[in-house]
Amino acid sequence: MQEELIITKPYIQYEKRFLNSLYPTFDLESLVKTIKENFTWKDEKLNAISLLKSREKSLILFAIKQDTEIQASQLDNSIVIQVLDGKIELYLKREIIQIPKGQALTFYKKTKYKLIAQEEAVVLLTINRNNY
Repeated sequence: MQEELIITKPYIQYEKRFLNSLYPTFDLESLVKTIKENFTWKDEKLNAISLLKSREKSLILFAIKQDTEIQASQLDNSIVIQVLDGKIELYLKREIIQIPKGQALTFYKKTKYKLIAQEEAVVLLTINRNNY
């Protein structure tokens, strides 16, 4: 029996996301372009796409316009916020943390936070559901 080699493009379209793929790859530059060309981005302050979704982990890529605020309350999981472009501020309890392009921050369960875009930004959010 001959093995079949399946080659997939690393670019993920909205219709063909590999939400449960074993080895997902992402062309982040193309995805950011897609998000910003989408009609939602023109009219709204935030546009996002789920890149990966499983029981253990979710990966969400979003673009956010300057001065847009997101209030969030984290459950029993850890998250990583990585800024791919722009700059954001995170308000955590009594602390304000600035995260510029190329930087990341991680924190653990039951953390309330507020995210504010200091300028137009692109963020990759990883949610880990495993409790280590």
